[in-house]
Amino acid sequence: MLEFLELYGILGVHHFTLYNHTLGPEVGCILQDYVSRGVVTLLPWKLNMASQKEIRTEGLFAALNDCLYRSMYRYSHAALVDLDEYIVPRHNDTLPELIKWLGTRLNTRTTGSYSFQNAFFYLQWSDDHRISSSTDPFQRGLVTLRKTRRRAKLHPHKQRSKYLCRPEHVVEAGNHFVWEFVPGHGTLNVPPDAAILHHYRVCEFGGDDCVKTASVVDRTAHRYRVRLLERVRARWAELREKCGLWEYPVVAPRVTTSPPAGPNSTVVKQLRQS
Repeated sequence: MLEFLELYGILGVHHFTLYNHTLGPEVGCILQDYVSRGVVTLLPWKLNMASQKEIRTEGLFAALNDCLYRSMYRYSHAALVDLDEYIVPRHNDTLPELIKWLGTRLNTRTTGSYSFQNAFFYLQWSDDHRISSSTDPFQRGLVTLRKTRRRAKLHPHKQRSKYLCRPEHVVEAGNHFVWEFVPGHGTLNVPPDAAILHHYRVCEFGGDDCVKTASVVDRTAHRYRVRLLERVRARWAELREKCGLWEYPVVAPRVTTSPPAGPNSTVVKQLRQS
């Protein structure tokens, strides 16, 4: 959770709206600290309905649209993402800089959302050797630093993609793309050489077959390594005693699978208020 909040903070996010379905005491304590500093809005989201039977995935679409309308006219842009997803620019340092940069190269006058192609960084793949050999437990504990191998082929837009939107131009938000815009507005498909969605998870269909897919090593997120480590380490020190955190982040050992060498294994990496 610290990694998510602090890395997105580096990327230019100023406020987070989170929906509390279930929280453990340590994460709950961490989030309350961010709430007290005005960085997080934490809303209850324990629905009296059977997920996947009476409603899809804990009312995901209701939460997305609640967030959309809460952000409207308060923030210039909103990113509707999961906790294991990061929109990472490849040329720019922050997301606001990316939006400005795109505006100098493309016609964004009618853009209501910016779509980013999904890249799976499967957790079953081995940790980056530069990180796993480090003696710094914080460095070894951050998933965006230790998981640098990703699937070579990106998903097309609208399949697993996520987006940044201008809330006032959106009528209805979906999970992977905007379902309805205010008339006259639409989606800009951001080219992958400008930014992609880093998605850190296990194989999406279960098992370990995903590790057989063609992959590349992408260390783009390492551009934020020094700043991210400084911020996470500082917040951990501040909250360790208050929230009952471990003395150091602990990464449990696990068996990982490296892709075979060869042609399939190559080495390649909410916003400011208006």
